[in-house]
Amino acid sequence: MKQILLIIVLGFALPSFSWEGMPMPRLHVEGRYLKDPQGKTVNLHGFAQTYSPFFNEVGKYWDNYNVQGCLRYNQEKIDEILRAGWKMSFLRLHMDPYWSNTPGCSGRYEGEECFNEDRFRKYLDEVFVPMAEYAVSKGIYVVMRPPGVCPHEIEVGDVYNNYLIQVWTIVAQHPILKNHPNIMFELANEPVNIRDPQGRFGASNQGHFDNLKIYFQAVFDAIRAQGCNNILWVPGLGYQSLFKGLAANPIEGENIGYAVHLYPGWLGSDGENQDGGIGTGGGYEAFQAGWNEHVKPVADFAPVMITEMDWAQAKYNSSWGKSITGVAGGTGFGANMKKIADASGNVSWLIFTEPYLLAQFKNTPPREGEPFVFLNDPEACPWPTFHWYEEYAVRSEPKPFKEVLTIPGLIQAEDFDIGGQGISYSDNDPENQGGEYRDEGVDITTDNEGNYVVGWTEVGEWLSYSINVDSTAKYLWEARVSSAMDNSSFKIFVDDKDVSGNIVVPNTDSWDSYVTINGTTENITAGKHILKISITGAFVNIDWLKFSELNTVSIIKTLSETPKSPVNFFNLKGQLKLQSNKPVSSTLPKKTNRQLTRAP
Repeated sequence: MKQILLIIVLGFALPSFSWEGMPMPRLHVEGRYLKDPQGKTVNLHGFAQTYSPFFNEVGKYWDNYNVQGCLRYNQEKIDEILRAGWKMSFLRLHMDPYWSNTPGCSGRYEGEECFNEDRFRKYLDEVFVPMAEYAVSKGIYVVMRPPGVCPHEIEVGDVYNNYLIQVWTIVAQHPILKNHPNIMFELANEPVNIRDPQGRFGASNQGHFDNLKIYFQAVFDAIRAQGCNNILWVPGLGYQSLFKGLAANPIEGENIGYAVHLYPGWLGSDGENQDGGIGTGGGYEAFQAGWNEHVKPVADFAPVMITEMDWAQAKYNSSWGKSITGVAGGTGFGANMKKIADASGNVSWLIFTEPYLLAQFKNTPPREGEPFVFLNDPEACPWPTFHWYEEYAVRSEPKPFKEVLTIPGLIQAEDFDIGGQGISYSDNDPENQGGEYRDEGVDITTDNEGNYVVGWTEVGEWLSYSINVDSTAKYLWEARVSSAMDNSSFKIFVDDKDVSGNIVVPNTDSWDSYVTINGTTENITAGKHILKISITGAFVNIDWLKFSELNTVSIIKTLSETPKSPVNFFNLKGQLKLQSNKPVSSTLPKKTNRQLTRAP
């Protein structure tokens, strides 16, 4: 029996993720993440629009190049989607060739053969830019896609390569689009095969991807030559599902991500799709393996955006992809897609469901005895996606893992907030290296006494905790820590204010040998705050932090210079564990290979 996914919210209202006039920060690519100016990781979730009569309910409401009819229909759909409660944060905007093709042209509809530059410039101004600005006015980021679809076979310097350069040069010169803080570009739609240096068309060897790099590097360079620094999303081969070779030879430049298409049956996932893959019963493990082989190589160093994807049973005839939501970690497509994307921590995604259907969505399950329909069937993409988008919107701020922690009191390092990568923590790789306690990217293991500890820490990583401070004061902090290195260190922040200074962790000769160190904080005001542990020197293991009133424990200072006499470090039983008068180096250690040096 099917079960309806419900989210019950008690005590507060869900905030809308976007609203008219909402401030929208300029995003940028930093390492493998999209980030805002404050360094917060951003993953976007959205939908797509195509501005042609056929894709707007087959000409039911406008046709014959009716600009105002097109704008009215599609702007109304954005409004209706938001009124239906969808928490949308980006729109994939197709600059459909309906507008840029010469009317009556008998060549290939999907782009280069019928392209008319004058028409493209005209309707860029009259249709595409107004729609992009309208979406932004509603708090929705925009990813613009060029007119049409790649030919089945492409080669470096071909007509289509030059067509893309021509289109994007025009777009990159546009005074509204150029360097717009909320508008991004997807360089092409669904390359399939490319000619390699030996003259063979395909998508399988490194030569194919080397030439794909040359192909899109030319497009990238043409955009940047206009002084246009918008974020650019680069497609792969195999209908935009294969990227492994681009990891070996990536596009060169900044503000680059990779645009993936993903349908049931692709990458070993469960389901069928008519233009590429069939998967039956492989479930999560086969899907994860396919992702690891073909997408993860680029997701390891750049953000990923899934710009086409949907799923539903074939009986509904309302989706491109045919599969079910299924169960995360088990069979099915949708739930496993979400599990994989969330674990990666840097994947934005959308569903390709037609906007007029999204606008009709009602967050009401069928009455007992009533049959499911496409929009309320939990095995079709709209119902679970609506609730997942709600969940992501609520997660945009960290939430307590178990309860709000109090100061004075104990903070277990592994009990960091809920929210995910860039919200409640930042970890440099998506896997929990220790495999203990929580299914998130933070590395958690146990010490030799069975306590959960956070380890494998690297410079720049951090953990956040929702706290309530009883009274305004300076506090004694204590920390149970270990390190087998001389330069491990961390800081304590409250609401992004450094309240501890740099805390140097002594070399305890083994990551399994723990000591308790302590010091004092700056003044912390009473009330609710976010406390953050920020790693400033790699490979410290942290079990807990404890905060007490200053008069409860004598203080052993953590020194930032050579001490005049040995500093004593005691274990939890009060026994002398270590004496140290080593000077503290300001030089951080080089990153240690996680496979060779274990810092549990």
